[in-house]
Amino acid sequence: MARHLVRLKLVLLRAAARSAGLSGGIGMGLAILVALAIGAMGGTGLALLRVASDRRVADIVPAAFAGVLAVWVLGPVVSVGSEGTLEVDRLALLPLGRRQLMPGLLLAAMVGAGGVTTVLVLLGAVAGLAPASPGVVVTLAAAGLELCVCVAASRWVSTAISAAARKRRWRDIALFVGPLLGLTINLVWQIYARTTMRPDAFGHLHSRHTAIGSILRVLVRIVPSGPPAEAMVAARSGRWALALAELAAGVLFLVALLLLWWRAVEKVLTTSPESGRSRAGQVTAGAAGARPSLFPRFLPFLPVSRMGAVAAKELRVMWRDPRQRATLFASTFPGLLPLISTGVIASRSPKVVLLAAAPAYMIAASGTNQFGFDGARHWTNVAAGEDMAADLAGKNLARAVVAAIVIGVAVSVLAWRTAGWEMAVPAAALAAGAFGVALGLADLVSVIAAYPMSDSPGNLFSAGSSGQGFAAAGPALGVLFGGAVLCGPMALASLAVAGHPLSGAVVAAAEVMVGIAAWRNLWQIAARRANPRQPEMLVALGPKHAA
Repeated sequence: MARHLVRLKLVLLRAAARSAGLSGGIGMGLAILVALAIGAMGGTGLALLRVASDRRVADIVPAAFAGVLAVWVLGPVVSVGSEGTLEVDRLALLPLGRRQLMPGLLLAAMVGAGGVTTVLVLLGAVAGLAPASPGVVVTLAAAGLELCVCVAASRWVSTAISAAARKRRWRDIALFVGPLLGLTINLVWQIYARTTMRPDAFGHLHSRHTAIGSILRVLVRIVPSGPPAEAMVAARSGRWALALAELAAGVLFLVALLLLWWRAVEKVLTTSPESGRSRAGQVTAGAAGARPSLFPRFLPFLPVSRMGAVAAKELRVMWRDPRQRATLFASTFPGLLPLISTGVIASRSPKVVLLAAAPAYMIAASGTNQFGFDGARHWTNVAAGEDMAADLAGKNLARAVVAAIVIGVAVSVLAWRTAGWEMAVPAAALAAGAFGVALGLADLVSVIAAYPMSDSPGNLFSAGSSGQGFAAAGPALGVLFGGAVLCGPMALASLAVAGHPLSGAVVAAAEVMVGIAAWRNLWQIAARRANPRQPEMLVALGPKHAA
């Protein structure tokens, strides 16, 4: 028994350290503080249900628990590249049996910011719903069951998608199904809030029953988080038979989720990721002057030079490497949120088109570790001759191609939706200016604070935990918020001159020039600092520093 406990602690400590994401002391402290703040607010809100009516409680508690479940399930999917609590491949060689592996991974997932937040929310629910009788035991059991159901559902979904992604034909689908589901839920919730709440003559909001509201009320009760919520509501009103029946239903949900999770874990442990066939020897000699096969045919403007070769390589790897695709999608997702809100969708103001600059800014601001995915392979760039200016320019060009596609789609959709085609050029100019400023700052950080991105083939939703802690998160956050401060005046200027063709053209031209100047100066500074720092970068990106 002692040996089994030691093994279980090993699993817990290893997975909990990776689940934090920020392994440094400062980073861990910040994550815990944020978790405490969010959990305290949610728990306080549920604790106030002590004075609410039974009818209102019966609607609020299942919806709140369903929200907690959705965050657990969709969190790793939407924030792809950050979830590292299920490193099954790393545990496969340890002498751990089924009885140690499953409880260890389940409990380890509760250690960290997510577990702290959920526990605080559930404590608030207990304070607001627990009856002043021995039936408080039912309330406590339902709260614990809710936590276990959320964690089990989260582990099953992320592991099942990772297992499916081990086959190449499912890899792309697995990456985008979850985030798109998250976007859909966000839209449905906003539509529900706008259609069920209406203001009276004094401006106060009152709820009204609609078809979508009735469907959501039923849905939040039949999902796995529903039975624990219903058990707590029934215990509050003294309906003990119903409370016990709901607890039993919740236990059945938990057992089913654990069985599904275990089957997904077995699939991950017994299958290997498919890799694309080697293209060596497939390239035939073309006509004289033909472009090398590395360069995509749909990008004929890429120069046949070191910069162009780096850009072509980045574009190919960005699409083929699940880690990079996941990271790129995760960086673009926050910028897309303003574009899919019901306020934007319902608005007819041409100024809405300016929001197309948000995803472009996020794509640039996320490039604070452009050499991290190269890792130890960066030595090939050094061996080819030190030309960090060309390497950085190539990586920037690849990122600019992706940003240009996103900007074009966002501007076209918003301009078509609002009939504000006159704002297309100002929006593109604002996006270009913000992109240049953020990308220049990202270049500087990529050189100064480079660190390797570890590969985790066993889990699609893990970047491998870089192990750099706040040393990696600090500069990235500095670029994100510092760049926003620098780009703020440009956004305000674009809003101020919206609808004025002459002044709008002047501001648009100024924004493009500011973006180009900021990027060029910062890119040159980064290149000058990088050339003499090649030995340090090779050491920092080497395998000894990978997690």
